[in-house]
Amino acid sequence: MNKRIGLSSLILGFAVSCALSVPIATLSGCRRSDDHINSSTQSPLMRQYGDRNAPVQMDMYFSYADPFSKMWIENEFPQIMADYVNSGKVFVTLRDFPLTSIHPQSLEAAIMGRESALLDTVVHGALMTDLFNNQSTWVSASTPQQLYAIAQAHGIDPQTTNRGAHIAEINKDKNAGQTIGVMGVPYFQVRSKKLPPELITGAQPYNAFKIVIDAHL
Repeated sequence: MNKRIGLSSLILGFAVSCALSVPIATLSGCRRSDDHINSSTQSPLMRQYGDRNAPVQMDMYFSYADPFSKMWIENEFPQIMADYVNSGKVFVTLRDFPLTSIHPQSLEAAIMGRESALLDTVVHGALMTDLFNNQSTWVSASTPQQLYAIAQAHGIDPQTTNRGAHIAEINKDKNAGQTIGVMGVPYFQVRSKKLPPELITGAQPYNAFKIVIDAHL
């Protein structure tokens, strides 16, 4: 059974800013893997950080179009990387969960993100930074042309022949998320052999993750 962690102080009116002290493109430890953690499904396009044999594994369901996913990745993820991922304690997997009902371009952004990860992890980090920095512009656009322009600036072909494969992988992520109750993003599942999986909902602060992670270590 999953245990839900949801702080009543979720930052619902917080102004989104680019306060990241270390550019996303330089986050160390990012890798692509040939398989899902704890899954037999082949998935070479997953964006993963850290040691796959770490005692704690954390999945983050997110969307490039979501302001709270942006806020968490920019403000909280670097500290988790520094304290837990780079030390080999936590292995993080980013999973796509585009919410097309409220962000029509979110699926296209997820496709571009997966294509960039297929090309190179540095390209993916640079694209993610650019998508977040320009989020208010392309998310509200009626067509994906502005999104495509950003992708093309990083050498990504919007009409990639990998589109079908990317959509299939995105749907796998969404199905996995829906199985554990994901309805919005960001959404996290923390797992270990020590305790049952725990769910953290929303762009919670670093300390909320520290409490859960430390309990699983």
